[in-house]
Amino acid sequence: MGGGGGVERVGIVETQKRGKARRRVLCIAQGQQRRSLAGALAPDRPLGTRASSPGVAVCGRLHALTDDPLPTFRYYPGPLADQTIEPSQIECAACGRTRGCIVTSTAYGADVPDDARFCPWCIADGSAHRLYGVTFNEVEAGAAPEAIAEVEQRTPGFVTWQDWAWPTHCEDVGVYLGQPPGEELRANREAYDALLADIAQWDWGRDMDYVRDFIDGLGGSQVAYLFECPRCSKQLLRWDID
Repeated sequence: MGGGGGVERVGIVETQKRGKARRRVLCIAQGQQRRSLAGALAPDRPLGTRASSPGVAVCGRLHALTDDPLPTFRYYPGPLADQTIEPSQIECAACGRTRGCIVTSTAYGADVPDDARFCPWCIADGSAHRLYGVTFNEVEAGAAPEAIAEVEQRTPGFVTWQDWAWPTHCEDVGVYLGQPPGEELRANREAYDALLADIAQWDWGRDMDYVRDFIDGLGGSQVAYLFECPRCSKQLLRWDID
């Protein structure tokens, strides 16, 4: 996967990568919830906003459970909408506290305890990584080391069908904006055209009836992931199939 703004089909990735053991600590039930996400950006919306925000109700519940302001993540502005942060009385494996919410992301690392879960604060400040060497994402080559470290070590991941790396552009990491359904992807012409160009590599991607059905079905067994370059606003798209 290169540092450009194109689209890449993501294949199945083995759970042993870069010589490091990777331990999944995400419940199967949570993995089954990965389909539900309401919308990504159209180009005329401010960075990090959505057409709709199912995270608003979650945010209200979280504020009722904790007095601490939730941390923000530069490369992932919408973890509430994705249910990546959820209300919970589970104890954080890093700070040992029950803080009213927990991150549902998969955690990778040979030293991560079984069934460990982490609060958003311990991910954001790097405590989880310092204690266990845990990472939450992989990043393509091409970004500055500090940006890669922030996304891999201090940014929660989101549930996907396959394992794959976050795209890079302008020596930075793309900001994850969500999983656009077909109608929103069509409204984002840059991302839509990039998807069409990529899937045209396959015979089925040149069958317009099939392509229409494929895009209409986004959010089910096929998913598009929209990112935006934080420096030039180029739309970066990845897609995935179960």
